[in-house]
Amino acid sequence: MSANDFRMPQELNFAGLSAAEEIVSLCKMLFGPAAGGGGCRAFYTPEEWKARGEEYGCDSILIVCHDGGSLAPMFNGDYEDDLAYQTLRRGLEAKGFYVECCTSWYSAVYRSAKAAQVKPQVEKILVLSTGHMPSPCPVFGPLRAVSHEFGFIVFVTERDALEGTKVPAWLQPCLEVARAQGCSHINFDESGLLLPELQRWDW
Repeated sequence: MSANDFRMPQELNFAGLSAAEEIVSLCKMLFGPAAGGGGCRAFYTPEEWKARGEEYGCDSILIVCHDGGSLAPMFNGDYEDDLAYQTLRRGLEAKGFYVECCTSWYSAVYRSAKAAQVKPQVEKILVLSTGHMPSPCPVFGPLRAVSHEFGFIVFVTERDALEGTKVPAWLQPCLEVARAQGCSHINFDESGLLLPELQRWDW
C-alpha cells in the first residue's frame, strides 16, 4: 500500500471529507490496518475530476477510484464480496451519503436528500469470552475477523453466504447463538461471558 492511497485532497469540502474518512474507516475495519487503494490515489474532488475531462460524477461531493486494492470489492459488485459491498453502503447511508458506480474503476459519492433525517445505525454485538475460542489465535475459516487488544471481532455471515465453505467446528455454535439473537458481530473478549451451552477451552 502506498502512503498516498488515502491522501485527502486539500480542496475537499466538509461533506466530501466526512465521506472519505468514513470510507477509510470502513475499509480498515473490513481489511485491517494494511488496507489500501492498490497503489492508486483513492480520493478526488469533483473539481479535479471535471478538470481531467471526466464525464461522470462531476456533480458529486467526492470521487473514489477503486481500480484494485481493498476498495475494489467495496464499490464493485463484480468482486462478489457481498459483505464488503453492503458494509460500505450501510455505513455511508448511516452518515447521510450514498454512492453511485460510474465505471468499473471509479464511483461518485453524493449527499443524501434525507441526510437530516438519517438516524444512527445501531447493530447488536454478541460479547463472548475468549474462553470459547480453542486457542489465542484460532482459525476463523471464511469468516472475516479483526483482532483487538483483548480478542477478536467476527463478522456474522448468513448461512446461505457460507454454503460450500468450511466453517471451523468450534465457531459454528457461536454463530448460531449470534444469529438467534439478531447480532451482526461477535466480540470475543477476555472479559466476555462464558455461556454454558458453548464449549469452553483452557489455554
